[in-house]
Amino acid sequence: LDTLAAIALQEEYRVFFGAQISLLQFLAHCCQQPEAVAASAAGIEAASLQRAAARALANLSSHPAAREWVKRSAPLRGTMMSAEDFAVRAYLGMALGTDGPGAALL
Repeated sequence: LDTLAAIALQEEYRVFFGAQISLLQFLAHCCQQPEAVAASAAGIEAASLQRAAARALANLSSHPAAREWVKRSAPLRGTMMSAEDFAVRAYLGMALGTDGPGAALL
């Protein structure tokens, strides 16, 4: 997920991945239920997984299709409000197009 977040900064990758709704759904699932996803893979920490997924969503959200999908996601909005990790809240705030806590700092 860290690699996806990094390559999503490049336009050609963002265009491709931003249009993949199933990928956006997977990233949202990683944000909403990081413990469940991390439990299915050895050596994955839930907090790191959630942070990487939120960062990927933030980077992909500059693509119009991804931005619209993310903005319509009430569960992601709830996750942003309830996340304990400051970076997750900031990344999701950017993805949702809100002035989430600390978004200007990242």
